[in-house]
Amino acid sequence: MGTHYYTPAEQASSRPGTGRIEGWDATIRPVTPEGSRRRIGVGVDAEKLWAGGAASAVIAGLVALVGVLVSRWLFKVPVLAP
Repeated sequence: MGTHYYTPAEQASSRPGTGRIEGWDATIRPVTPEGSRRRIGVGVDAEKLWAGGAASAVIAGLVALVGVLVSRWLFKVPVLAP
């Protein structure tokens, strides 16, 4: 299903004197009752979302730990020293 682009010759012309458009063909989407709505699109899997968030938090913690250890041992900077 593609989009049809009208040429100037195919466009509706105005009726003389009325100001209304002749040959207007407006398409209206059908109204569905509240109970019969279909879900369109991609759903979100909450379990995978929380697992990804937890994995990201663990990785961020490990990166911070490595940064502290490198700065203390390699550069002799007293980060988080007592």
